[in-house]
Amino acid sequence: MKVSDNAGPTAAPAPEPAAAATPATPERETPAGNTPAVTPFRADRFERPARPPLGDPNATPPQRAPDATAAMSLTQRTAYDALTPDLRTRYDGLLKDTRPAEATNVRALLDQPNGVRRYFDVEDALRGSNQAEALGNLPSLLKQGTLLKPSTADNRNLLDALGPLVQGGVTKPLGQSWGVDRHALLGQIVNDVADPVKNVIQSAGNKDCAGIAAGYMLATTQPGTYAQKNIALAEMGFLIEGHLSPDGNHLSVPKPVQDPAIAGESLTQQLLGAAFSQYASGMPGHDHDGVTGAGMANTLNGGFYRAGQFNSFDRMYVPDAQQEADPQVRAQARDAAAQVLREQGARGEETFANVNGHWVMAKPVDGDMVQMVDLSGQRHTVPMSQFLDELNSLVFDKGGSQPPAWTQNDAWGKPGIGTGYKPGTSGGQN
Repeated sequence: MKVSDNAGPTAAPAPEPAAAATPATPERETPAGNTPAVTPFRADRFERPARPPLGDPNATPPQRAPDATAAMSLTQRTAYDALTPDLRTRYDGLLKDTRPAEATNVRALLDQPNGVRRYFDVEDALRGSNQAEALGNLPSLLKQGTLLKPSTADNRNLLDALGPLVQGGVTKPLGQSWGVDRHALLGQIVNDVADPVKNVIQSAGNKDCAGIAAGYMLATTQPGTYAQKNIALAEMGFLIEGHLSPDGNHLSVPKPVQDPAIAGESLTQQLLGAAFSQYASGMPGHDHDGVTGAGMANTLNGGFYRAGQFNSFDRMYVPDAQQEADPQVRAQARDAAAQVLREQGARGEETFANVNGHWVMAKPVDGDMVQMVDLSGQRHTVPMSQFLDELNSLVFDKGGSQPPAWTQNDAWGKPGIGTGYKPGTSGGQN
């Protein structure tokens, strides 16, 4: 039956009367070599729709470029739009392949006064001085939030504190024959903060372990303050802390600062590490005979730590058999020290500890063990009992611990002057 293209759609078809069939149009013969005629039905694309050729089913479809302005606040978008084209391109690169929390920290640059420009000024200074390690660490500090976290007494951050070093050149401390390359110090501080265990270290052959321990704690918890103190010592050669306190510190660099390749010590060890150790040792004479628990606590309380807070640290001792004959007293001191270490650990604090004549940073870990950062690039984990055998003194936040007053007998204090942790049972330097 022939289907009419113009047939009406509504009425049901009636039975066909028996009528003579309409004569069919006679088919024409196709001349040889000619293409057969195509009927309307064979050309009907509704019957056989055209499709593009199938591609590789495993191929990754093209992705849209990430929108750098996504999730920006109004003020952030305003700051972003005000960037020069080159800065905008570099800023967009920081957002590439970031996780959500990291992207939040990168966007925080836009909340800082001229933050994007200042960030890339630091980056350009590191690149121009060929400091590849620091150049890699800088964006990590930004993305993890360390670079912009307020960490100074005046609520500034590490990026703020690094600003004076971007200018480059060499410092000229008053009355000194030495100076410090600012870009080299910039890279050292960035590396110290990025990995304090690896980079805030004491070289062999000196008595700076107490100052390195104090620097490690600042780099870990108050990186802006760590930068400020090192920069002040590099620029002036001295640093006055705690102006409003009669017990304030007056730190000074004890010897000329040299190129680390010549000195065998990092710039920050020669600056803050040496200055702190010199001042804290031999209290009150400062003759660098090693730092006792009293010297460590007093110097930390002199405005060094916690961005200007005073008198927040205290000390305690575990006497050895030569210092205290009564084994019960020695056992009670050990128990008190273990309790202090656990109380400080519960607050998330690492504790200053003098073990076998060397200052380390200690904290309790699972299984009644103690982990120590030995300030020579190593971590050591030992049983609590061994740690207490080797311990002479702890210096801790007194807001979290109050050991018995008799454990604070400074006559029991031994100076920490060693380099690196060495297992033993001396309980401090003999």
